[in-house]
Parts: sequence; structure tokens; C-alpha cells
Amino acid sequence: MYRRITALAFLFVALLGSSSRAAINLYNDFDPIGVTIGEGQTYTGSFNIATGDGDFGDISGFQPGVDNALFGVVEFSFLGFGTVSVDLDNILTGTTSVFFAGLQIDFLGTAALNSLNQDGILAYTLSLADDNNPWTNNKVGIIEGNLLITAQRSDPPVVPEPTTFAIWSLLGATCLGYRKYRKKK
Repeated sequence: MYRRITALAFLFVALLGSSSRAAINLYNDFDPIGVTIGEGQTYTGSFNIATGDGDFGDISGFQPGVDNALFGVVEFSFLGFGTVSVDLDNILTGTTSVFFAGLQIDFLGTAALNSLNQDGILAYTLSLADDNNPWTNNKVGIIEGNLLITAQRSDPPVVPEPTTFAIWSLLGATCLGYRKYRKKK
């Protein structure tokens, strides 16, 4: 009895292990921006983890429909004075008050992750708010932006090809079964 339970347990584990064919992958897009914006101005760009843009540190290869973005972080570095707002695919994710140097780190929400799952591209718009003070002329330098994504890849199931031994065994069993069937008649 214990042998049967053990055999069933091993069979269950083997089937469970063979049915789960998912891998976790990391994707990264680093954008060295190097642009200065003034009050009321915006800068627009995009992160592309599908094909990448060739910058140092990029890890591309995200396949929409095969990969599923589970978790993501976007980061921007600023230098200057002012209040910068960050929009990801037209969704305001936050504002940062920059006093000499600033860092904006946002965790991607469901809408941004769903947008990434569509095509692997996430557009961003950075804008510097106008403080309506005629005595100040705030400017902010956007140093860089970085997107880091964790995605799960669902590989299609692998169907093994029958071996020569399996083909001959099935043919032999069929012949023996047919012969036994004819003897009964």
C-alpha cells in the first residue's frame, strides 16, 4: 500500500512539475536623457523593453503575449530647482520637489503594467511646474531615467517526439493484439 501511495505521490509531483513551465525574467531600459527644461516645459520619451534602444545596461527581449509584467519600478534623476511631475502613459504617478538634486522612484501600478504587456513600451512625460513667481526662473536638468521590470514567461509546452523504440513497441503490441484477436475468432 505504501508503495502505491509513494508511486502516486511521485507521479503527482512529476505531473505538477512538467505542467508548470514558467520562468521569471528581468528587463531593464536605461535612458541617459541629459535635457534641461524650464518652467511650463515638458520632455517626452519612452522606455522600450521589447527591442531596447541600445543604451548601456539595457536588457531587452520582452515578448508581448508571452511575457507578463508582474512588477516594475521607474526612476528619474534630476538636478536643479522646481517641481517636476512624472506621467507614465498619461497617468500621473507623482511629483518631486527638486532642490539642487532630486530622485523620483515610482512603483508601476496595474495600468502601467497592462500598458507594458501590450507592446513592451512605456511612454513618459516629465514637466516642470510654473510657480508663477516672476523673480524666479526655475530650471531642472533631467539626468537619466531607468525602468526595471520583472516578468513571467510562459513557455509553450514541449511535446516529445516518439522514439524509434516506442514506435516499434506500439507496432509490435498492435500485431500481437491482432493475432490474439484472430485466434479467438
